Amino acid sequence: MSMFTTLLVDDEERALTGIRRTFPWADYGFTVVFATSDPVAALDYLRKRRVDLAFVDIRMPELSGLDIIRIAREENLETEFVIITGHSEFEFARSALRHGVLDYCLKPLRSEAAIAVLERAAVHLQHVRESRLREERAYGSPFDPRTLRERFRNPLPAFCAAVCIRDVRSETAAGQRIPEFVPGAEIVRAKVKNEWVYVVNFRGGDPRELLVASADAWRVGFGAVCSNVDEIPSSIEDAREALTAFLFYPDERVFLRTPVKEAAVERIAADLFDALDSGMIFVVEEFFDRLPSVMTHELLMPWDARLLYDSVVDLLVGSVENGLGGGEVSTPTAFCEQLRAVVMRAICPEAGRAFIAEVGERMRSMLRFVHRHIDSRITLKELSARFHFHPNYGCELFKRYTGLTFSEYVVRMKLWHARHLLMHTDKPIAVVAEEVGYDYYHFNRLFKKKEGMTPKQYRESRAR
Repeated sequence: MSMFTTLLVDDEERALTGIRRTFPWADYGFTVVFATSDPVAALDYLRKRRVDLAFVDIRMPELSGLDIIRIAREENLETEFVIITGHSEFEFARSALRHGVLDYCLKPLRSEAAIAVLERAAVHLQHVRESRLREERAYGSPFDPRTLRERFRNPLPAFCAAVCIRDVRSETAAGQRIPEFVPGAEIVRAKVKNEWVYVVNFRGGDPRELLVASADAWRVGFGAVCSNVDEIPSSIEDAREALTAFLFYPDERVFLRTPVKEAAVERIAADLFDALDSGMIFVVEEFFDRLPSVMTHELLMPWDARLLYDSVVDLLVGSVENGLGGGEVSTPTAFCEQLRAVVMRAICPEAGRAFIAEVGERMRSMLRFVHRHIDSRITLKELSARFHFHPNYGCELFKRYTGLTFSEYVVRMKLWHARHLLMHTDKPIAVVAEEVGYDYYHFNRLFKKKEGMTPKQYRESRAR
């Protein structure tokens, strides 16, 4: 029996355990490869690994089951979905079936209903798998250079690949025909899984001008223009990569795999390292606040973002622990948050979990207030009054998101800034103490206690 991979996500641990126990997975060829109560982790898993079937709770914090399905469809993830819902949401769940959901099951789960869902899912997935295998056997043959030479016996000067996928958000996507190209260009096309792949032989110029404008229910990516058919496989991969640009520009329909914008990436990286050289955490944070709009202004594409990530990490890698991830690109905002976490983790491990935890907007605002006023005697009472919460609750927030008490966090940030000043400036130690909110005597005593040496000894040890 075929084995289908399965993912489960329900924010209630008890419900998740019930799902695992109720369904006779192995009897119908299923194996659960990932089960989680975190919908964000579930979506991340779906993006990184092939999953045949996902069971998703319809109501969850951060991301609902329908949010996960919507994002998966927008990103063309090849996963089928079963919605898990309560009786009160039955009509809502049933209406979701019209939007590409394979099935639904009601809480509390019953073994008879669970078996029926698995039977239907197994039949459907087996049919999909067999269809995919037939397509994969055919894949490649229309685009083999030898075949293309036979097809284009009197070739025009230029070749280009295009890859087309449906825009599932478009109201007209379901009924619209596949994209067409204007007369005068010779075309070889074939359906590959959920894509239409084209090889276009034309006179040259911008291949996007060959596309018929009515293809607005499709996303189309164009690869590099080349002069011979041997380069077509590379152009096809370029076209697929071009399609990832919709993550940055969701309102666009047609994308071209442009050359990497090295000069823009270098400028942004230089601005980041200027911010780092300031030695002020809030300056670095302000850089990352601006970064999404800077990327849009520079018209950066996902492949440009990956170069930026690699450039920054290469320079910081000596300070960064393993397991950073690979600079995966989703939206500009999500990418900037990922890069921000990597940079902060590299330059300021003293901050505990604050720079890598998912914090709410109020908590982030509080942290930034602390960073901006590192030269002041910041108290939890002052912070509580400014952000309207009880001091006890403030203690709980800092411990939860940073792993430190409020006072521990403030001290670590002050000493981090002090070390930067001692290493990178020749300011007198009394001035350094003042700039981090301490008098000279208190600063010397605290620094020696935390660092194992006096500020003077620290400066001298780094000068050698």
